[in-house]
Amino acid sequence: MELDIIEAIVLGTLFGFTLYKIGAGDPDKLMGMLKLQDLHLAKTILGGIGFATIILFTGVLLGLVPMEHFSIKGIYWGVIFGAIIFVFYLLDTSYLIDYVKIKILKEKL
Repeated sequence: MELDIIEAIVLGTLFGFTLYKIGAGDPDKLMGMLKLQDLHLAKTILGGIGFATIILFTGVLLGLVPMEHFSIKGIYWGVIFGAIIFVFYLLDTSYLIDYVKIKILKEKL
């Protein structure tokens, strides 16, 4: 039990340090990523997801991580409906949509 807490503290500290080093809390970097002008943060996030996926499933293939730790949840109509509402909310308030509109207007001129 105590080892789990220590492991969580160490991994959380490493995760927080990594986020700090790549500038994930910097509003300018976040806006640059959302406007598709600075994709360094997005590449780092996707790279981390890919790396973790490879490590995780390599552990499964080698028998180091038991498949019992994975559970696939069922999908419900409420989840689908909520996701659709969330996507339309993002589309309505997104800076990305305004950025694309401005870019299209500039190309037409």
